Amino acid sequence: MYLYVFLGKKLISVDAILPVVISLKNNRPTLKVRFFVPDKKTFDDIQKNLVLSEYIHSQCKIMRLGGLSNKPLDSVCQRFVWIFSLLFIFITLSFKLAKAIHFGSLEEWPRRFVTFGNRKRIFFFENNGWGTGELEDQIDAIARTLPPVRVVRSSQTLVSFSHNWRVARSPENIDLDHYTVSPSKLWPSWRDYLSGVTPKYLQAECERLGIQKNEKVIVFILGTLDALPSFGMGNGPIDNIVINTLRTLNQVAPNTKILLKPHPITQMERLEKIVSKSKNAYVTYLHPGVLSDIALLAVCNYYSTALIDLWFNNVPTVEYSKYSAEGKKITSGGSMRPEYIDHFVELGQKTELAKVIAGYVNSTFPSVRRNVALKLLKDEKEKIHQLLS
Repeated sequence: MYLYVFLGKKLISVDAILPVVISLKNNRPTLKVRFFVPDKKTFDDIQKNLVLSEYIHSQCKIMRLGGLSNKPLDSVCQRFVWIFSLLFIFITLSFKLAKAIHFGSLEEWPRRFVTFGNRKRIFFFENNGWGTGELEDQIDAIARTLPPVRVVRSSQTLVSFSHNWRVARSPENIDLDHYTVSPSKLWPSWRDYLSGVTPKYLQAECERLGIQKNEKVIVFILGTLDALPSFGMGNGPIDNIVINTLRTLNQVAPNTKILLKPHPITQMERLEKIVSKSKNAYVTYLHPGVLSDIALLAVCNYYSTALIDLWFNNVPTVEYSKYSAEGKKITSGGSMRPEYIDHFVELGQKTELAKVIAGYVNSTFPSVRRNVALKLLKDEKEKIHQLLS
């Protein structure tokens, strides 16, 4: 049996679905999983994330299915390979030899071709493995980055990691089957995989950066280095905001290394310049779930779902940010995802930020041990196993 996974252009989709794939493969080792990425950038971003790429390359296969080369001969060859691949996918789906997962790409041509007559064997998943918060869509609406709700034609089944997924709540999709499962990165198979690979990746990274055994670091989660409309950070670059945040961290914790975790949209040339002028600051591509083992706390200027990986592993989270006036009304002056932010400090309140950082550096704040019940929606999860295996 084949399982085809059509990833989106954002790394968040592979981060969301890999725990599901691992769980399925653990239950059925003979399952042949094939990942398809829409362009070269997505493919390259996956390679940088060693935790994700190791499993994919060792247990699955991955190929590009989009993003034509600028070279005429290469583009002709690519078209031929991709057409053949889509035909093979269509045939195996039609003969019930395969099933498919996607995050929207099978709604678009030419990939939509494979869905004809195969909707019952294709599953449309929410692309955020932690699910969507109640306030996130409202914040995205301010920035006008909220896409229109899809009328799903590719699949008979929707699978979400929360009850807030707009696609599943849309009246246009009310007749589709819908399953809500626990956030994928809380599934035991993922946590077991992560605990197994963490020691070797941490050891290699610590040796590279000169981090001593049992030494704690501050993890700085990054997004874009440009201002966003829903945040009150002005217009244009926010490089100076990142620099000033780093400066405050260095002043409070001069002997603590700061690991900056970039997002795929982070402008790396500008980040490298920032890092070169900062004390004890280094760029890392390690998965946040791995970094949680050595993190004293996690800081961000823009909220990121990567913080949830750290939060669930008992790492205190600090959002040092500023929302627009409209955004503040939505969030009541806090974060867009308040349930996963331990400290929200408005940008410019350096004294308050320093106080929070010092509390953890000097151990005057109690260590975090979250009384979080990692409950799985057992019946729904088992149903997904039955549907996809």
